[in-house]
This record gives sequence, structure tokens and C-alpha cells, in this order.
Amino acid sequence: MSYIHPMVLDTINSYKTFLEQNINNLINLNLNTANWNISSTAEYKLFSIIAENVRMDLNYLLVLNPHYDMLRFPALKRNIRISIEAYYDLFNLVQDRSYFELLQYQSIKGYIINPNTLNKYKAFVKGKISNINKRPLTISEKANIAKNKNNLRLDIYDYFKDIATKSNSYIHPDIFVTDSCDRETLLKSLIICDCQLLVYAFELLNNFVQMQNAPYISTINPYVEYNKLYNYIMSVYWIYL
Repeated sequence: MSYIHPMVLDTINSYKTFLEQNINNLINLNLNTANWNISSTAEYKLFSIIAENVRMDLNYLLVLNPHYDMLRFPALKRNIRISIEAYYDLFNLVQDRSYFELLQYQSIKGYIINPNTLNKYKAFVKGKISNINKRPLTISEKANIAKNKNNLRLDIYDYFKDIATKSNSYIHPDIFVTDSCDRETLLKSLIICDCQLLVYAFELLNNFVQMQNAPYISTINPYVEYNKLYNYIMSVYWIYL
């Protein structure tokens, strides 16, 4: 019988809790000083999708016996694939608020979108932009908007594109999907991706609040704690008998 090292899971959960507590403090601060409920915004909802996926992944790893996981952690890969797409939405939304209108157009039947918004995004969408009202934007289209319109850093784009492409195979049942790398390497890469998505989303949400000229988090650097977490994860052996 094998398990994931519990100290690793506790450390990751502590980091997630640290970020969420700071976001909760930010919400309460703005409620009390500006009467603004950040938790009702689309930006916060996207952050919450990523945070909730990390929570589900930790619960999954807590009871997982890696040696009996023949398909190489499909639940992790599905959640990370969804989180990457949520990150693209959050990034695009913070960079250009008109992206919110595009999200409404793809989700709400009969929604009438400003033609200028359609023209702004049509170069980054496959096929006719008007067809977005009949089908959702694909993750590759969202990534294309992030990189080519909103100047997402190329290293982030390449990193998430590689992971999302590999994880796409796990959106639908497929008993022939395999990974060539060992479980140790794969697990570490997946959970580090989870943590990166969380810290990137935290930074984007905080930047969004700052852009509204509202009170924001200025006293902590989330990357200091992330670097400590990364070094710890890479220094331990996850699987023990």
C-alpha cells in the first residue's frame, strides 16, 4: 500500500489557505470601506474555480494509492485542464473588460453583443466570430487571445499549452491514454502546476482590484511563499510504502 507523503499535502494546503485568507481579508476590507462585494465579480468566480480545483486535487491525493492508479492521475489532469482555461479567462478579463461581453455572448442564448467587440476578437477565433453564440470558445482560442491580443508572457503560454494539450485526452474516457514518465515526476509536475495556477490567479485578482482604485493587497509577495513551497516539493520523495 502506498500513499502520498502527508506533510507535502499539508504544506500545499497551508499555502492554498494562506492565499485564500488574504483574498477573504481583501473582500472584507472592500465591503467595509467601499461597500464593494468582490465575491460577486466574474474575476473572483474564476479565481474560485481554480482554488476549488486545487482543493479537490488535494482531497484526491489524500486517499490515492499511486501504485493502483493505472491511468496516471486522470482526475488531476481534468481539473488542471479546467483551471488552465479559467486562468485564460481571468487573464483576458483583467487585461480587457470587453472580454466579459464575449463570455456573455458565448453563454447566453440571444445575447446581443456590440459589433465593435466582435471585430476586436475576430482575428483570434477560428471560423466565424458570430458562431461563438452557438458554441463555446475553445481553450486554444482563449489562449490565442491571451498571447496574441493581451500579451501573455510566452513562457507561461508555452507551459500551460503543453500541459493543457496533454490533459485534453482526459476530458473524455480513454483507457488507452498513458504517460511515459514515472509517477514521482508526473505527480510533482501536476501539483506544481496546480500551485502556479493558484498564485497566478491570486495576482490577477489582486491586480484587478487595484485597477478599480480600491484597497488591495500590498504587504505580501505570494511568490516568496510559492518559491519556498516549490523547493520543498522538489526536495522530498512523495511516495512511501
